Amino acid sequence: MRKIFIQILVFYSLFLLVFSAMRFVMSYYFILNQAYEELTKMFLAGLRMDLKTLTYIFLPLLLAMLLSPLFKSKLARGGGFICN
Repeated sequence: MRKIFIQILVFYSLFLLVFSAMRFVMSYYFILNQAYEELTKMFLAGLRMDLKTLTYIFLPLLLAMLLSPLFKSKLARGGGFICN
């Protein structure tokens, strides 16, 4: 379970890094004379939006990881689904 959590965390961080790099490249090429304060606000708003989106994407995986021990113990006791 810990291995799955670490994998989710690594992918989460990797996606945030890629999205931030894309935002930096876009701002470098498309925004010429902007104030530093406005660029900081843009990066923070984009980071917040990326965090929210990635949380929605990875939430089902995290819930499946947290609920898997419940179903595993039920199957080990002989319960579970009936297969024909």
